[in-house]
Amino acid sequence: MFGGPTSPVNPASRFPKKASDEVCSRASRSADCINLYYGEVYQGQWKGGNIEGRGTYRYARGTVKVGFYKAEADVGEGVLWMPDGQAAVRLRDGAFVEEISLEEARRVAAEHGLPLPEGK
Repeated sequence: MFGGPTSPVNPASRFPKKASDEVCSRASRSADCINLYYGEVYQGQWKGGNIEGRGTYRYARGTVKVGFYKAEADVGEGVLWMPDGQAAVRLRDGAFVEEISLEEARRVAAEHGLPLPEGK
């Protein structure tokens, strides 16, 4: 797994877009999206060519992280949904804080204006 939930993410500089992936073709017009090798996708805000602002990072194995980025590092509160969609974790600055209920995960995301991943 690239990066991992506690690592800063810099996919744009390390991996080219993968045209065959359909995730970014469904991205909203207000957010940028990049398909990465290994099936990983970042969709969210950018500043000066770097990941910065709100975003969603989808890992190849199905884990989905929503949170804030500053200079391509995780900052503030975020949520990580497990691949089976049955568990979630509260994140702070990219680090695991605690396991939380799915209801709490949705509340945290909404409270911070973070997008909910499809099906979560």
